[in-house]
Amino acid sequence: MPDTTRSGLSGSPYLRAGLASLLIAVLCLGLVEPAPALAEGPASSEPAPPGPEQPPIVVYLDGLTVEFDVPPVIASGRTLVPFRLLAEALGCTVDWLESERRVHAVGPVTAAPPEQGSTPQPARVVDIWVDRTEALVNGAARTMDVPARIVDGRTLIPLRFFGEAMRAVVDWHADTRTITVTSPRRPMEVVAYYALGDATTSSWAELYGAPYPGVAVGATDIVSDVVMAWYVLDPATGAIVLNDSYSAQKRPDNWRDVVARARDYRMRPHMMVHWAKWGADGVCDPAIYEFLSNPDSMSRAVREILEHAADYDGVNLDIEYLGQRQTGDALAETRREYVEFVGMVADALHAQGKELSLSLHPANTWFPGHDWEALGQVADRLVIMAYGYTSSGPQPVTKVTEAVDLAVQAVPAEKLVLGLLAGKDGGFETPETLAVKVGVAKRRGIAGIALWRLGVWGADRLEVIRNALCRP
Repeated sequence: MPDTTRSGLSGSPYLRAGLASLLIAVLCLGLVEPAPALAEGPASSEPAPPGPEQPPIVVYLDGLTVEFDVPPVIASGRTLVPFRLLAEALGCTVDWLESERRVHAVGPVTAAPPEQGSTPQPARVVDIWVDRTEALVNGAARTMDVPARIVDGRTLIPLRFFGEAMRAVVDWHADTRTITVTSPRRPMEVVAYYALGDATTSSWAELYGAPYPGVAVGATDIVSDVVMAWYVLDPATGAIVLNDSYSAQKRPDNWRDVVARARDYRMRPHMMVHWAKWGADGVCDPAIYEFLSNPDSMSRAVREILEHAADYDGVNLDIEYLGQRQTGDALAETRREYVEFVGMVADALHAQGKELSLSLHPANTWFPGHDWEALGQVADRLVIMAYGYTSSGPQPVTKVTEAVDLAVQAVPAEKLVLGLLAGKDGGFETPETLAVKVGVAKRRGIAGIALWRLGVWGADRLEVIRNALCRP
């Protein structure tokens, strides 16, 4: 079968539309500085205080800088950092007890390393008192090398002690005067899109670890949900097409095998209904706007979606390019009509005990036709398609982080999933940049990540995910 080159989550419409130069120009907005390469060999002792020729210490958590409002302080060879910023970045809930001059942190639920399975580990609880070396970790007494202290109105705590108490890995790199903190493995959703490919980009082979119909472990130990990208909306009629030439997708003859195997491996199968088409003038095909203003077409689409959804746990709806070059009343109307359609689909699915998720362009992209707050109220999951900012290579960290932050402002974090893009032969995200993007999802406390698409991720990138996340 030919590979998917037009499906909405592939990112390729930007290439077809000749927007590469515009996308590349976005890079001028700048990137968050990635963490430097780790030093070879074991971590050295804690840093000495900065001298006249020494730069300040920089702390990286999962590859992203931690921006402290009070700089790290060196005391007796130990680095102290602001408690609240570090703890919240690690996903802890925190409290300051003024009467006791004590900080209290409850960490997130974590998981054992991959070699130990995915056994959840209970949250760690840490208590540290200002000006005392005594501390409590899960109620057990511990002694720190240096006490916490208050500097410029901020409570600073020993970074290594607290990080390791929360099961993080902390390393000091003398050559760059940086501290890298790797957060512990965390149970999170991993949504993987299943599409048609060729012999070398088979979604089945990557998911199940063997050519069809064989099954092994593959990626089934980390994937929680599989979205089958086989259903295409015909906006002219509202019909659901099972063999679409434009997107090069069709429902394969073995589709029931794919769905059944997903359930065998405790993965939830979803059907994906998508539409992504450019008009003759290089902008969004106006047929989709005509569909959203036609009650009969929308009603037919809902009926046919519900019919096909009988074999799945839910539906992922991916209607792309909405709002491109629209402003004012036209844009407001597009947003309202799409919310209306999504509400119709959600009501029908929820009545059958099924879920609805949406794949959406981020709020910081060129397609503003989604009312995130309203959609978050009717749908169960929203996938932030945080890519397309560049036509090739890793996506800018600042833009991805901004996309997540904008979504979190409008939608509860537990409803959000960060969409990530891979390409053939290692294209788009590399293992190193993928680790940073996964770190963004963990740091913002959202539900998980989504992978477009199975068949092109490769063992090295899947291993990055495996070491950072596990199935809930």
